[in-house]
Amino acid sequence: MKHTSLFLRRLSRFFFATITLLTVVCICSPLDLEAKGKKGKGKGKGKAKKEKTVDKNQDVIKAIKAGSITVNGKSYVIDDGCSIKVDGEKAEEKDLRVGMKVKMTTSVAAYGKKGAPNTYKVTRITARSN
Repeated sequence: MKHTSLFLRRLSRFFFATITLLTVVCICSPLDLEAKGKKGKGKGKGKAKKEKTVDKNQDVIKAIKAGSITVNGKSYVIDDGCSIKVDGEKAEEKDLRVGMKVKMTTSVAAYGKKGAPNTYKVTRITARSN
C-alpha cells in the first residue's frame, strides 16, 4: 500500500505538471503569433503596422476632395501630419492637382466590417507636376 500511494502521488504530480505546461503553451502561442504580425482566425481588426509605398509610373491623382485624394481608383484619407512635397518643395494639400504623378506612403486606417471596403490613409505624398 505504501508503494501504491507513493506511485499515485508521483503520477498526480506528473499530470498536474503536464496540464500546467499545456495551458501555458496554449495561452502563449496566440500572443506569439500577434507579436510576429501574423494573423490567426478572427483577427484582422485594428490598424496595420506596415506601411506600403506606392510608386509606379501610372500612379496619377484622379480626384482631390477636402481631406482625401484618389489615385488609380483608390481613395485615401490625408493624415493630419501628412508630409507633402511637390517638385521637391514642401507643399500643402491645396497645391496638389489632378493629373500629377505621385509617390505615397500609405497604410490601412480601418478595416471594413462584414465585406465593407477598408479605409486607407496617406502619411507622405511626393508629387511631380509633369
